[in-house]
Amino acid sequence: MTVVIKAVNLGISFILELLALFIYGWYGYGTGTLGWQRILLAIILPVTAAVFWGRYLAPNASGRFAMPGLLIAKIAIMAVAAVMLLRMGKIMQGGIFFAAAAANILLAAVLGQE
Repeated sequence: MTVVIKAVNLGISFILELLALFIYGWYGYGTGTLGWQRILLAIILPVTAAVFWGRYLAPNASGRFAMPGLLIAKIAIMAVAAVMLLRMGKIMQGGIFFAAAAANILLAAVLGQE
């Protein structure tokens, strides 16, 4: 049973990470005022988050943060995505996203997936 829970939690984690990158891009696109600014921000924000995640938070990262910094950084990245949703007027979606992401990250820590 624990194997199934771990597999489902890992899948949900992947979906939430992709969703966070999408939110970063969506927010970047909506923030710019000129066409080129929108495109640039829609590319730079998610790429920066993905590079940071890959360099410091990914399971096989050479510079992976130790606990509890790992949990704090993961929750912070998800919190920023939730705040971006809030700033776009998506209040309920931002709250649901953050609650799901925080629960997923904490469950992964409890299950030893971190």
